[in-house]
Amino acid sequence: MGDSNKLSKIINYAILPEEYSIEEFDKILTSANETLALSQELNYTDAIMSYAVTKLVLQISNDYINSLHKLVAENPKAHMIKDWIKANLNSNLSVKDVAANFDFNYRYLSRLLKAETGFTVENYILFLKINIAKRLLLESNLPLKVISDRAYFNDEKYFLRLFKKKVGITPTSYRKNFMKEFLINGKTDKDN
Repeated sequence: MGDSNKLSKIINYAILPEEYSIEEFDKILTSANETLALSQELNYTDAIMSYAVTKLVLQISNDYINSLHKLVAENPKAHMIKDWIKANLNSNLSVKDVAANFDFNYRYLSRLLKAETGFTVENYILFLKINIAKRLLLESNLPLKVISDRAYFNDEKYFLRLFKKKVGITPTSYRKNFMKEFLINGKTDKDN
């Protein structure tokens, strides 16, 4: 009876957003997979599982709070630019294309986006492409050539060099290191 009263008090103070888009998808996904892996192991104490669930909930909470801070602090122009880049991402998208769409000087555009995101327009485009590649590496067994094409890279060798430079490991190593956690409940390869 005491536990249910405590739970109802906690529930009464929980604030759940109606809409929310995860900003740090990879980190939260990795934590969720770690938690699932721990739930399937035989543990001598519940403390390990409790820690893993607490860590996951804290990461999601921090991600949500950070997204609120970004909404309040972000320049509306930068937000529009980021959304447009995401919607129009392709292998030929350039800084000048983005600048032309918004009738901005490309140097001004890069300074504006860098002030808001820490990325120049070119680096923001690469950041989005690398994130697409990361997701494809974890969600499929597609060959690297196909992944480089689907992540809007024209050249597989360029993709391999850039991925290693930006992520710190090769795409093959990334897939090998993180695939187990991602596919913890069995193979869910939709693309093959």
